[in-house]
Amino acid sequence: MAVSWPAKIKHDGIPRSQFHHVTDIVPTIYEAVGITPPRVVNGVDQMAIDGVSMVYTFADATAKGRKTTQFFDIMGSRGIYHDGWFADTFGPRTPWVPGKPAGIENWNPENDVWELYNLDEDWSQANDLAAKMPDRVAYMKNLFLVESPKNENLPIGGGLWTIVFHPEDAPATPYTEWTFSGPITGMPEFTAPKLGKFNNTVSMEVEVPENANGVLYALGGFFGGLSLYVKDGVLHYEYNLFEIDRTKIDAKDKLPTGKVTIEIDSKLAAPKPGAPLDVTLKVNGQVVARAVYRSPQHSASPPTTASTSAAISARQYRSPISTRHPSPSMERSSRRRSPIQRKTNNIPFPLLQMQDSRQGHCGGPT
Repeated sequence: MAVSWPAKIKHDGIPRSQFHHVTDIVPTIYEAVGITPPRVVNGVDQMAIDGVSMVYTFADATAKGRKTTQFFDIMGSRGIYHDGWFADTFGPRTPWVPGKPAGIENWNPENDVWELYNLDEDWSQANDLAAKMPDRVAYMKNLFLVESPKNENLPIGGGLWTIVFHPEDAPATPYTEWTFSGPITGMPEFTAPKLGKFNNTVSMEVEVPENANGVLYALGGFFGGLSLYVKDGVLHYEYNLFEIDRTKIDAKDKLPTGKVTIEIDSKLAAPKPGAPLDVTLKVNGQVVARAVYRSPQHSASPPTTASTSAAISARQYRSPISTRHPSPSMERSSRRRSPIQRKTNNIPFPLLQMQDSRQGHCGGPT
């Protein structure tokens, strides 16, 4: 991370070697601008901030690090930093491999193999000292268990419960039909239509001029999701699997101008996690494109961001799911002349209807 503050920081060209984490950025900003974090906001008691300000390093490149302990756990992959030492274990799930982790039914976190590194001497973690220092490994593992309840992290691997074992326990809306007749900027994924996860149909009425451009709906962001959009008058559907793979379904011809009905039918090949999804694009009742792609067991967006993902109609406020349609900033700057629009609304927004079937699902809602 690079920090530039010409008014307060004198450039010295010396990298800072103190250990810090992303949780330290907010405390750093608060100290730099002189903000005292509020204890209560709108009557709600605030959680304590875990991070440590990095301001002390700005004027002294060799200052002793003030971050003594940092806890990590993502879907069962765990780590703990303490006083220059870092211990970690990979856990049951490979993040870039979709679907159910192999052998997850028999996974026991107590059997995971831990690694150990001296970051003061080996910051790139090239020399695993676990076999040479078993007592240090045991100490770090115990420290991880001490820090776990402080971070509401027990049981270990609890984040896998709904994704792998019991998707029916995840937060979910009881609705199976939605009609959006006006502007909607976004909604939490667990309240939104389960696009890409159930058999579903999306139907919309759009006023299309020549060479139309715009996002019709989107779920997720650049790191994973799906999007339906129009570029230079041509309809496109894209499924972004964590940037590992992108399924692109493109119509060959441009949309007709005027009032157009667009439908997207999605059907799972089988009622099981990770089943392929058959997607058909229709314009005025005629099939214009079709493809089958493998859907991961969980949501269209990565599980670590699912709570902040949103189903967004006719807009892409967050990072673009597809690299082929404009970024959010480009869309906002051109919104006044955006070519897909309803006559009653200058903001691009189709009459949008969504239905899903809860018979046969892909991992359940997350």
